[in-house]
Amino acid sequence: MGIAKEAKLEAYYESRETAHTRRDQIYQRLRDYGPMTADTLMASMGLMDPNNVRPRLTELRDAGLVREAAKVKNRRGKSVTLWEAVVPNESICRHR
Repeated sequence: MGIAKEAKLEAYYESRETAHTRRDQIYQRLRDYGPMTADTLMASMGLMDPNNVRPRLTELRDAGLVREAAKVKNRRGKSVTLWEAVVPNESICRHR
C-alpha cells in the first residue's frame, strides 16, 4: 500500500472516531444546557468550523436523538434552527 493511500485511510478512520465522539458531546451538551443553534453549540464547544457540528446534528436527528425545536432569527436576522435533545421516555427504559 502506498503512503498516500495509507494516509487517506488513517484520516478516514480518525474522522470516524472523532465524529462518534463529537455526536456524543453534542447530544450531552443539548441535554445538559437545553436547546441551542448550531453556531451556539459550536462556540460553546470551542470549535471554529461549522462542519464539526452541523453534520453531527443531522446524524443525531436521523437517529431520533435530537429534533428541531424552533426556527429563530440570529444576530444577522437569518432564520436558523434551534436544536434540542430527545430524552428517552424513562418509563419505557425501565420496562426493557
